[in-house]
Amino acid sequence: MKIFGVTDPQDVAWVARTKCTSHTHFRPTDPLYRNGGAELPRTYVHCTNPPTGSFDQFAARARDPGWKFTN
Repeated sequence: MKIFGVTDPQDVAWVARTKCTSHTHFRPTDPLYRNGGAELPRTYVHCTNPPTGSFDQFAARARDPGWKFTN
């Protein structure tokens, strides 16, 4: 959990117990559709505090005209 900035032992236990789940079979780049079939807008939130470098490769790929990018 330290990589996410969670260091308090009670918070670590809470996150591990209730928030850490397996990924679905969908990838972050798969389009999502509303009931009417319109594609949803895509946003990438690049978390940089604390800086880890772990997600920089994904952030670089999200800097694409089809994505709204936020730091």
